[in-house]
Amino acid sequence: MRLLPLIRLLTTLLLLLLLFPGSLLANNGFVSAQGTQFSLNEKPFYYTGTNNYYIGIDPGISQPQVDEVLQSAKDMGVTVVRAWGFNDGSGGLQTAAGVYDETVFKKLDYAISKAGQLGIKLIIPFVNNWDDYGGMNQYVNWAGTTGHDSFYTNATCKDYYQNHISTILNRVNTYSGVAYKNDPTIMSWELANEPRATNSDTLKTWITTMSAYVKGLDSKHLLTTGVEGQNLADFRKYHQNMPNIDFATMHIYPDSWGMNLTASKQYIDDRIVEANTMLRLPVILEEFGKYRDVAKPVPAVPTGGSGNTTTRDTYFQSFYDVVRESHGAGSNFWILYHNSYPDHDGFGVYSQDTSTTNIIKNEAALMSAKNSGYRTVPLFDFGTGTQGWTRDWNPSGGSLTLSQTEAKGFPFPISNGALQVNGLNLTGSGWVDGGAVRFIPYNYGIMNFAGEGIEKFTVQVLAPEEYGSGLKASIYIHTGSSWTWNEGPWIALTPGEWTEIYFSTLGFDLTSLRDFGVHFALDGGSYIGPVYIDFLATESPVPLPGSVLLLGSGLLGLAAFSRRKRQ
Repeated sequence: MRLLPLIRLLTTLLLLLLLFPGSLLANNGFVSAQGTQFSLNEKPFYYTGTNNYYIGIDPGISQPQVDEVLQSAKDMGVTVVRAWGFNDGSGGLQTAAGVYDETVFKKLDYAISKAGQLGIKLIIPFVNNWDDYGGMNQYVNWAGTTGHDSFYTNATCKDYYQNHISTILNRVNTYSGVAYKNDPTIMSWELANEPRATNSDTLKTWITTMSAYVKGLDSKHLLTTGVEGQNLADFRKYHQNMPNIDFATMHIYPDSWGMNLTASKQYIDDRIVEANTMLRLPVILEEFGKYRDVAKPVPAVPTGGSGNTTTRDTYFQSFYDVVRESHGAGSNFWILYHNSYPDHDGFGVYSQDTSTTNIIKNEAALMSAKNSGYRTVPLFDFGTGTQGWTRDWNPSGGSLTLSQTEAKGFPFPISNGALQVNGLNLTGSGWVDGGAVRFIPYNYGIMNFAGEGIEKFTVQVLAPEEYGSGLKASIYIHTGSSWTWNEGPWIALTPGEWTEIYFSTLGFDLTSLRDFGVHFALDGGSYIGPVYIDFLATESPVPLPGSVLLLGSGLLGLAAFSRRKRQ
């Protein structure tokens, strides 16, 4: 008799697996945000993703075409797809304010259900800033008011928008039987696609109000803004001190915004640094696109013009490198089409674009590897000027001492977010004593890394090749209550490349570190110019709480993460 309930349970589970293969196994958890990274099933969740706006809301798209897009994404290793949760106006999902077409809604049901079967997570925005598929201006028209920004301030517009949110969150999927607000297939909701307002305070107020409304209905899912981040100050404003916003977003379109590759990479870097250090939030490159040709293909055809993807591939690879090396949480390229869909904007990626899809596949593998391996995160923020450093620089003695005091800003020029150390002027043969950069905790406290989940501590040093050669570096530390120096061996620096020096390799005990530094010397040749330094910790695979690595250990103000930027 006792076996009967167990048999019934197993039968039910088998039936569910047959109806929805893979969904219970591959998509069995909600994505959360912990510190500056995502987590899934208690493991880090770094991802490579894409965008496809139409798979759930365009009445003209068939189920086989939805299948093609999602299967192509899966074949590339893509684990997150961003797709619209709106189509406002006649012939759409919401045909009038609060009126929905059930046929179109079932298309969204199908897209979500299919993504779940394939183990793909979804980011779903509630409304568009632009007029495509209705957008904010459709709400303004429904409300009988005028002006785009009325969407943010008009009471009727806000009521209509909140009703749409409630309708989406409480929708029960006709294929899975799961309410959207309870479906882990959905990684995150998004307030709007690329919201813009004439007054940034207006948009900030709206984000504050609407994010609280969403979280009041659904506390299980992540929520983000959908902003582009073109203005760095506004990027901070829209994400900082927002308790209901879980991660930051940025977009970039070099062709449309008149940015070359160097400027584009710096744009991405700056916002990752901002998110990791000032906001303490995960950040994703949510949209990035590049014409497959030098200019937008004319006319727009399914193959996207000439088919020459060389320039696009260069940008894609460079953007991926920045996100991965800078510890961005993920990225979504714009845009993956099914193969018969016209390339309307010139940014289309198709499954037959072998050179581009190979780059995407490789990046997906690299990002996925971060989920099961180790994560290296920078410990010190040298790029914001908010840490309150003072200096004691003695060129003749060759020492630089930094100590944390009250908000005085860092005294040296900042280059690309790393610590720039000036004053090295070394010439001669053999070893010539160079000088040292020394870091001391506030009040000479002790940094205790025990129990912090840190596997190893790393110093990265860059000596730009234009300033000479022959430079070497070593690490020295004080531990515990002892003031006896422990110094590692000299390590040659390759000009123009970052050199990583691991404390653990040198046999240093980091459970009670009093202070540490980098010592420079010359081995022949000459070196006249700056060097750059970053300090990093490599964590264990188990995600740490988002609070701190160093707070409470004497390094007041230094728990903000930074990162190494390329020269």
